[in-house]
Amino acid sequence: MWKNSKGFSLLECITAFSIWMLTAAILLPSMMYITLERHNNAKEITAIKLLSGYLNESMYENRSIPIGSRSIKGEKYTIILEEVPDQEACVQWEEKPYRARKSCLPLP
Repeated sequence: MWKNSKGFSLLECITAFSIWMLTAAILLPSMMYITLERHNNAKEITAIKLLSGYLNESMYENRSIPIGSRSIKGEKYTIILEEVPDQEACVQWEEKPYRARKSCLPLP
């Protein structure tokens, strides 16, 4: 700045604005990715809680696991049984960006 100046010059303002915009351009994609992953992790936690709840009910009340789709908070979760080397109960759901996920727990 010049000696008798009462504020910032245009060049200083443009430089400061450019630094802020560069910082925002670097951080914005990261923040979007973090937000998306937080949403996907919340869906996964809900799916695992749903499946473990059904497994606990079936184990303590001696009845079969309800197979089919359930909707929780507007999201669709599908419960299936798989016959791999051991029998497993699985839950499937959609994540953003439009990929299917599946989590399985072994049957007692």
